Amino acid sequence: MPPGRPVLLGDNQEAGYDSRHVGCFPAERVLGVVLRPLRRRGFRIRSAGR
Repeated sequence: MPPGRPVLLGDNQEAGYDSRHVGCFPAERVLGVVLRPLRRRGFRIRSAGR
């Protein structure tokens, strides 16, 4: 990933407009952040800083 150009992923692949379609976005165009915990096989994935 280039610096200052995050990958943005939405939850609706068919109707969304995100990095799967257009690549990395300029950071200055990001208006907000929503985080959702990921689950894999019943276990919650947490970041190392938590």
